[in-house]
Amino acid sequence: MAKILLIDSGIGGISTLCQIRTILPNEEFIYFADKRFMPYGNKTSKQIKQRVTEICCYFLSKHNIKAIVIACNTATACGIEYLREHFKNIIIIGVEPAIKPAIKELSNGKALVLVTPNTALQPKFKQLNNQFFDKTIIAPMKNLAALIENNINDLKQIYPKVQNILTQYLGQNIKSVVLGCTHYCFIKDMISKFFNAKTYDGNIGTALRLDNLLKDINLINNSNGGSGIAFFQSLC
Repeated sequence: MAKILLIDSGIGGISTLCQIRTILPNEEFIYFADKRFMPYGNKTSKQIKQRVTEICCYFLSKHNIKAIVIACNTATACGIEYLREHFKNIIIIGVEPAIKPAIKELSNGKALVLVTPNTALQPKFKQLNNQFFDKTIIAPMKNLAALIENNINDLKQIYPKVQNILTQYLGQNIKSVVLGCTHYCFIKDMISKFFNAKTYDGNIGTALRLDNLLKDINLINNSNGGSGIAFFQSLC
């Protein structure tokens, strides 16, 4: 059976995988957590493009892949167009900060957009945010993804550190928070509680887009056997 490959620097993209599985419950998945290169948010765009291209080449050579999901906001912003140009005969989609849905439901105040430093610098992200620049506050989070990755088994203990990181944005009339990194989805309850605001992420949009693209070319697996997931953390 042809598989769907998901790529992230670590565990963040598992939040994307979970959302995709609710919509595509019968698919087979490969999840690659690029622990050796983590975090992507502090790497250059060139480094990220080269690394993700290498990962795609490896799995395409070893497995029957029908679609690739870049389950990382930073890698999407840095290299999704490059990857689509490089791998023209396969579906490749990414995940983007859900700024549009957040602004659509915003009646007053501001939307705080939490992103990695690298994402904040990318033209693709700037083009998206420029549509709503007067309603957003961009907040580059230098070490938050790594903090979550390294404490995934006990996230409650990092709440004081998360509070300290986010305190600078209090008092700025924050009414919603956009989680612009898939790692941040694991602490969305902390963030929502801290700002008393609704959180948004791009995982639902990514899952729906993948579903539509697979349906368009009749590649949906409709069997009832259930899905399987193979996890990888290194290239053999």
